[in-house]
Amino acid sequence: MTAALETTFAVLSSSRNESTVPALIDALDSKDDKVYEGAIKALVARRSKKGHLAVLKRWHLLEPNQREFVTGLIARERRE
Repeated sequence: MTAALETTFAVLSSSRNESTVPALIDALDSKDDKVYEGAIKALVARRSKKGHLAVLKRWHLLEPNQREFVTGLIARERRE
């Protein structure tokens, strides 16, 4: 992931502005794996019910490696 994209998702994941959640949810439909992964990370980090629900609604569409990615993020967030 480029530095600019990493910075963007870092800001979106820590922003108190709830309007970032719909933008991150829209990013889940991106065909770019880096954007998709950044959106997932940001939504999990935000601990937004709406964001988590959006991820879960797409669960059946995820490839096995993407499911492992999400599961790993959730496990890491629980430890923190």
